[in-house]
Amino acid sequence: MEEPRSTGPEPFPDSPSDLRRASEGIGRLTAGLMVVWLGVVLVLRGTLDPWWGYMLSGFGVILLVEAMLRMSRPDPRRPAGSRIVGGIVLLLVGSVFISGIADWWALALVVVGLVFVVQGVRQLRTKSGD
Repeated sequence: MEEPRSTGPEPFPDSPSDLRRASEGIGRLTAGLMVVWLGVVLVLRGTLDPWWGYMLSGFGVILLVEAMLRMSRPDPRRPAGSRIVGGIVLLLVGSVFISGIADWWALALVVVGLVFVVQGVRQLRTKSGD
């Protein structure tokens, strides 16, 4: 019996093609979870009031899970920061609608905007100090 021949050296586990495939897998997982969540919310929209609040909150949680998955991977091309911010914003806006304090959603936007401003100022200070 012949042993199977190797067609060449095995790729490194962290080669760019492996990282790209893992990143695409995370993106497809996120998209699939969002479609499933949307379907569940639309099916249950008669019992969920307001259903769009649950939809937004679920999308926020899914984005936060995606960010955690991306942070566990060594792929610098796909940072998780924007997904964290987007997930928090969607989760906050959805939670505000669910809790019934819909007039406070603007305050959440102001807080998120201030976080961006503070981060921008810090980044400018560290770059000018180099």
